[in-house]
Amino acid sequence: MRVVGKIVAIVILMLTMSISAKADSPSDGLYCNMSEGEVAEVLVEFGDVKYADTVSRTITLKNNTDAPIALLDYEATCRCVWLNLPNKAIAAGEEGIVTITYDSRGEWGSIGNYLSIETSNKQVKLAIWMSAEIVR
Repeated sequence: MRVVGKIVAIVILMLTMSISAKADSPSDGLYCNMSEGEVAEVLVEFGDVKYADTVSRTITLKNNTDAPIALLDYEATCRCVWLNLPNKAIAAGEEGIVTITYDSRGEWGSIGNYLSIETSNKQVKLAIWMSAEIVR
């Protein structure tokens, strides 16, 4: 029941918030604009994932501010999902790549997790929602 409750809460939250990223295609990854005073959100849908597989997707983040933005750290609702953040700040007007990786070992059914990214600009907020359906 706990997993179902988490999924319901995530779905409700996603429906009430605007997602500011768009999926171009599986090979292009996901794209998201970072702006001051807005929460940049990305929905990463892994779809069907075989049990015990590890899958990754890339997210391109564009800095639409006037100053460089460093991605400092992140928090996730599960240790089964993690991010590889750029080693250097993303310059104003430039893009940076974040990789999200999910390990399905120990998971089953519908999965939903949330990650928040801490940036060097407190006016720029980043959130990643991920979902997967674990199949055996």
